[in-house]
Amino acid sequence: MSGIKVYEIGYMLEDIRVRFLKDIKLNIFDINIDAKQDDTNIIPRWLANILREMKIVEINKQDIGVELIRALSREKISGNEQLTQLKPDFYIKIRSSFKDYEGDKNKLSIYLNDLIDARLWKILNLARSTPLTVELEQKLTIEEKILFNAIYKAINEFKSVLKDVKE
Repeated sequence: MSGIKVYEIGYMLEDIRVRFLKDIKLNIFDINIDAKQDDTNIIPRWLANILREMKIVEINKQDIGVELIRALSREKISGNEQLTQLKPDFYIKIRSSFKDYEGDKNKLSIYLNDLIDARLWKILNLARSTPLTVELEQKLTIEEKILFNAIYKAINEFKSVLKDVKE
């Protein structure tokens, strides 16, 4: 199983706060829910998504637009050489929240592409000169770690081929 899939599963297992729109009694996989309309509770994200589709709960949404704009601003302020830290599941969260986003999705896509472009450039430059350090690894998402390692490996293989040509 890929590292990304493991993080996606972990993300779906996280607890989130919901507000119940209807009374419900439920016992599933050792999760017991006995809630009345307008009660709030914390349940696993996977279950909240199912209950939301059934119009039983409302998920307390975080504004991913604000989170994305903050990440983009931090990335721009940090300059061309310095990566800012993103949570390992940042893109998983964005991808999961995008379909329910109630704002301007085109604008959100532009912000996301700008962030990805800025980070890709920095990752490429770092992978040219240094292996993945603990400090750098803490700043990358799971997808970016996989990308960094692939770029680093490809660059070193390319350099070794050129080294053989020079000799």
